[in-house]
Amino acid sequence: MGASETPPFWWDKPGLRALALAPAAAAYASLARRRVGNKPRIAVDLPVLLIADFAVSVPGKTQTAMAFARAALDLGHRPGIVCAAPPGAGSTPHLVDVPRDTPRHVGDAALEIAGCAPVAVGTDKAAAARLLAAEGCDLLILVDGGLRQPLAAHFTLIVVDARLGLGNERVMPAGPLRCSLTDRVRSADAVLRIGDDTGGNSAVRAAARAARPVYEARPAFSSGRSLSGRQLLAFTAIKDPTGFFDTVTKEGGELVDRHVFGEGHYFAPDELAELLSDAIAADAGLVTTRRDAIRLAGGEPPPDGFMERLEIIDMAVEFEVDSTAPAIIAQTIDNWRAERAR
Repeated sequence: MGASETPPFWWDKPGLRALALAPAAAAYASLARRRVGNKPRIAVDLPVLLIADFAVSVPGKTQTAMAFARAALDLGHRPGIVCAAPPGAGSTPHLVDVPRDTPRHVGDAALEIAGCAPVAVGTDKAAAARLLAAEGCDLLILVDGGLRQPLAAHFTLIVVDARLGLGNERVMPAGPLRCSLTDRVRSADAVLRIGDDTGGNSAVRAAARAARPVYEARPAFSSGRSLSGRQLLAFTAIKDPTGFFDTVTKEGGELVDRHVFGEGHYFAPDELAELLSDAIAADAGLVTTRRDAIRLAGGEPPPDGFMERLEIIDMAVEFEVDSTAPAIIAQTIDNWRAERAR
């Protein structure tokens, strides 16, 4: 299974189930085409960089947004990030407060991003954008994979994970694509491929046909201590658990066991106690992702000794060419200025 919480057949070669759902997928693609063609009417008097994707449940947008936020800070800007609100959130925008907010309140992605720039969440993204503008931000980064964008973006960058790729390359519900590759690429200004695998080749070819530039980036991982040669029990509740486990082994860790929970799962005390017990029995450490650690911190305290055994892996996106992020930020601002001058 390529990503959690999605049908497994989405990540296999097209088969009978995808074929049976082809009529529904065609109808969905037609509706999505109209959505993509309907440009947002709500404008905020700030440049907006949209970070989107091709397929559901594929990682990369969060770390890409953080990479652009860091680059914008290095350039002297004051970036703000508009992030999707968790289920049940109201329309009133909220400025994320890392020490006080919990992942249940604002979402784990928002708390992760807030470590590098101000973040506003809320179902009303235009109101969230205005809140960031009132906070003094001069560049907005909108993280959203959906097709109904309320904000007028001045540059749209679509992210593709080169390891997971596009699954069976069928439109929902036959596959994970939000709309046809052609429609999605035409709605964008550029494509960013993360990783050096071949999973994103179809997106690259579609971008070439649409005369859209393709930028390259790589995932970079870090942890508090080296994982090399260490016995580790890994657990996670993220979109791509396989990618996380592969990262641990590539970093030199030796996995004695791996535990996968549903995406966004909040760990119960008995689950943490069982993980700790298994780690002690195997004379191993524990390892998880930063996103999981954020949810862990937002729940009940783990059992004694748990955190002492835990290693947390951070992921970042690094551009293959250092000028990529500054160039895209500059183009976003230029497009905004040109729009204002009309």
